[in-house]
Amino acid sequence: GKLVQASDSLAGSLLSKIKNTSVAVISLAFPAKEAGDSGEGGGGGSAKGGGAFGHLIPAGEGGSSAALGVIYDSDVFPVQSDKGSTGSPFMGQRITVMAGGETKGAADFLNTSSAEDLEHLALSTVRDHLNIHDEPLSIRVNKAYDCIPQYNVGHAETRRDIRLRLASSLPWLSVCGASFDGVGVNDCIVSGRNAAQKYMANEFIAGRFN
Repeated sequence: GKLVQASDSLAGSLLSKIKNTSVAVISLAFPAKEAGDSGEGGGGGSAKGGGAFGHLIPAGEGGSSAALGVIYDSDVFPVQSDKGSTGSPFMGQRITVMAGGETKGAADFLNTSSAEDLEHLALSTVRDHLNIHDEPLSIRVNKAYDCIPQYNVGHAETRRDIRLRLASSLPWLSVCGASFDGVGVNDCIVSGRNAAQKYMANEFIAGRFN
């Protein structure tokens, strides 16, 4: 919103309606002996044939935990296990725990949580949810501020109003990405491609190139 405020205050105000939240991303790697041991309820978190993306943790089931969900990286990105730093395949389990979000106070939660706090949260989450009790081979903590757009009630109307306003006042400007057409990587790719195609088909732009 701030980038276009000087050119069009209304467009800037509309863009500023889309808010973002912050999360902590804790990446863990466990030895092979723990991979595939997801406890009662199946092998969804297994690096060997589980085939699942991960799981979300509803607020009502997470208790006081700030954990939002778990991604089974070994299943989602198996190619990343092909070669480790030694050049040999990594046969263990790679997992990411995400925590924070709007319901947990977002930035305040990140600011008041140390790396050690977040490591403990991640380890307790994989212990309780996936029955993994071993110490990780590696653990990394990253804090990502204002990284996930929030699709609050009325988002579809806000998105429509933004694009209609830009089309009339700043026809050379297109908007796309996670704030508009879906927060997933695939959504962002499609959003960017569609924006580029519409941009080049725009009569105002076409006139500049002819």
